[in-house]
Amino acid sequence: MKKSGLLIVGVLFMVVCLFLGYTAITHELFDSAEKRGLFGDTYGGLNALFSGLAFSGMVIAIILQKNELTLQREELALARNEFKRMAESQELAQKISLLVERINATKMLIEYGKESLKGYHESHDGSSAEQMQMMITMQATKMGSLTSELEKLSGVVDKKFENRD
Repeated sequence: MKKSGLLIVGVLFMVVCLFLGYTAITHELFDSAEKRGLFGDTYGGLNALFSGLAFSGMVIAIILQKNELTLQREELALARNEFKRMAESQELAQKISLLVERINATKMLIEYGKESLKGYHESHDGSSAEQMQMMITMQATKMGSLTSELEKLSGVVDKKFENRD
């Protein structure tokens, strides 16, 4: 920012110096205002040329800005898509983590049930032991369904990562 500000100040200073120098030179070379006017009119074509160049520069600057804005929009769209993919990945990771925790909890329940069943066989009648065995079987079935759900989610994650490449 400092360099561009310094450049603008330098250009303005140079324009002012050229204007003052032109005025001083024309006053020294031409003694009457009539002669100075004729001399100035001979450069009227240059005025039109510089005006045209300035207008062309402005049009080019507008076109360059338009191109930059288009590139910036494309970059924003890419960033938005990447954030969306990251959010989807994070959501899948949370689901997998939750499923793993549920599977571990179910495993612990099954192990606890098995240990309790051993104690039940030794101290209680067979009907209570059968109920405990049914509970363990239900938990094992639940763990099987959780495991299959985890495998499905793993497949989804694998597909997502294959699509990225």
